[in-house]
Amino acid sequence: MSHNLTTRFVLNNGRYITANKQLVQAGKQTMPKRVKVKRGLNRYQTANFSKRNHHYSAGAVLKVKGWTYSNANNFSKGDSLRYQVSGGYITANQHFVRSIK
Repeated sequence: MSHNLTTRFVLNNGRYITANKQLVQAGKQTMPKRVKVKRGLNRYQTANFSKRNHHYSAGAVLKVKGWTYSNANNFSKGDSLRYQVSGGYITANQHFVRSIK
């Protein structure tokens, strides 16, 4: 489908995504296997950071199981990258964590 010279793809759920190469990153994105905590941070049960369930001090090394975005299905709100670790989710903000290869 095209709209104003921009190609769009229709997803199975009826939503549209853009094919504009300036807005989409091509290629495979790599996920860190482990992260080291720079500053103290909390772990939460959900990616939207509800229900804090643990605190990590600076220097802790965590194994990353996966990643997701906060507010992934709500386009009216901003979203932030979250790493899934054992027991919940932490921020992927580079001020708080550093990826380890």
